[in-house]
Amino acid sequence: MPKKSMSSEDPASQSATTADAQLILQLYDFRREAEMRKARHFISAEFWPESAEDTLRLARQYPSTQNTWLRQVTSYWEMAVSFVLRGARHEGLFFDGSGEMYCVFAKFRPFLPEIRQKLPYFLVTVENVVMKTQEGRDRMERLEKTSCPAQAETGRAACGRGRNLGGIQRDSTEQLEEIPKFE
Repeated sequence: MPKKSMSSEDPASQSATTADAQLILQLYDFRREAEMRKARHFISAEFWPESAEDTLRLARQYPSTQNTWLRQVTSYWEMAVSFVLRGARHEGLFFDGSGEMYCVFAKFRPFLPEIRQKLPYFLVTVENVVMKTQEGRDRMERLEKTSCPAQAETGRAACGRGRNLGGIQRDSTEQLEEIPKFE
């Protein structure tokens, strides 16, 4: 795995502190909370948008379980990366343990210009952190090549997984289907 070059001006080149490690563990612990696990599962394994409209449809389906999960996962990553951007979190530790964030960003990245016409701040902070370093850009490129080959060929974010929208119906006027609860 390529290493990020560490210059003296690079905050990630500084040693992580015990407080940095504690914050990482607290954020990890929050990811283990039962409802957050359901939200993460939905976004990572069930919701495969093929267009900006698929995401916008979910954003409009408020209140719904799936809408809550979308907001929960995206706002979690926005909050976590804001700590890096504002210097409150050690950048190196963050990059070491944030693979899931890259997958979430890759899922929505092809549709961001259209999504942001309606939701202007959707994953903006995540994008700033992911794309600010060569390491982040390289990681995205590797992820998109290895995990989403169908996306590269078709421009779809479904990553070759078919038309699964996690129980979201195509007609936005219909009620959502409930998806099974994870116990």
